[in-house]
Amino acid sequence: MANPARGLESKALKLSRRDRTSLAQRLLSSLDQDADAGVEQLWLEAAERRLGHTANDGSRVHAR
Repeated sequence: MANPARGLESKALKLSRRDRTSLAQRLLSSLDQDADAGVEQLWLEAAERRLGHTANDGSRVHAR
């Protein structure tokens, strides 16, 4: 069975430069969305750990 990505690639390369650019941006954006969700979760976990450490050692958090 043929690789579906090869067929799509072949068709995509026949698009105009403008359409290829638009397609590339949309494809890359779809990858970023997946990565952003994971990174956001990691930042949230780090912030919660830091807040826990601060609460446990008697430090105070000051807003800027």
